[in-house]
Amino acid sequence: MFNNILSNLENGIPFMEAVEKGVKVVSSCKNLDQLSTAERFVNRVRICYSDLFIIEEYNVLFNKLKTYLKAQKIIINERVIE
Repeated sequence: MFNNILSNLENGIPFMEAVEKGVKVVSSCKNLDQLSTAERFVNRVRICYSDLFIIEEYNVLFNKLKTYLKAQKIIINERVIE
């Protein structure tokens, strides 16, 4: 699933669709390995769409995706500790 979504970025999907897929990828992570792939996806979104971040709305959406990724990492790490 993750590799398929990563290849979608290379095919030029719209930014909003990339963010939506990013949320799905991050929310489906159950362990740190999957989260690592989600981090790669988020980084690739940043690289592919960086020219759009001069528009405040796009920048805010991307920052929310990064925040969600950080929150998911905290949740997964808490599970590992318990």
